[in-house]
Amino acid sequence: MGSTVKYSAGMIALLFCLSGCSASGPRFQDTLLATQPVATDNARIVFYRESDMNFRSATIGIDGSIVGALAHNGFIVADIAPGDHKISAWVRGFPFHEFVIGISVEAGKTYYMRVSQRTERLLYPMLGVVGSVIFLADTKGEFQLELMPQSTALQQLKELKLSE
Repeated sequence: MGSTVKYSAGMIALLFCLSGCSASGPRFQDTLLATQPVATDNARIVFYRESDMNFRSATIGIDGSIVGALAHNGFIVADIAPGDHKISAWVRGFPFHEFVIGISVEAGKTYYMRVSQRTERLLYPMLGVVGSVIFLADTKGEFQLELMPQSTALQQLKELKLSE
């Protein structure tokens, strides 16, 4: 019976720690960001992340400046000048392992960028020593960025909360 109590206590502690890794702000649909139009002289990017196997927050950057940390089931928003930009995602503390894409944005438009775990990062450990070498050599980092159509993004954003 003692081991059952220890196991239960361990599971409760693990669940408590993992629940702290999820976004805790207001839901997207309950914020002004869901209905408020973007200023005519800026573009807006809504970054969002559903739950995945990586419990660390994704640090999001635009043109080398940090926008914020994106937690599980969360979103963050950035209004930026129109034009070409470099968008990146990485695990804080590992900025040399970042996923980077370029995007060109137009004034008055909103863009939706899904952030998710790179699945190949899950496969490397299964390849033994070779996988470990590939894992260490992979500089694209833990996360990937994907521009999403508005209709898809708004459906996925419904229950996501603001990352704080």
